[in-house]
Amino acid sequence: MSPLLQLPAEDRNIIWELVLGGQVLQSIPTSRPLTLAPSSIEHSGMAVLCVCRSIYAEAASLPLPMSTFVFKSERYPISEIF
Repeated sequence: MSPLLQLPAEDRNIIWELVLGGQVLQSIPTSRPLTLAPSSIEHSGMAVLCVCRSIYAEAASLPLPMSTFVFKSERYPISEIF
């Protein structure tokens, strides 16, 4: 087991918030639905989710509510929406 997972839950939650929270993830326009730019994952704290299965199981759902998603669309520019 990872030493990180041996910490109290309250301490791990603070670590997850610092590592996984506050990300700005940008979509890239493609013909496929919702493709995130690989650099947005590689250069964020989400790489920690690849360390071991136990860490992934505990923290995989946390980046979604803690992050901001930016969707770019060539078809619908943001200026037309607002």
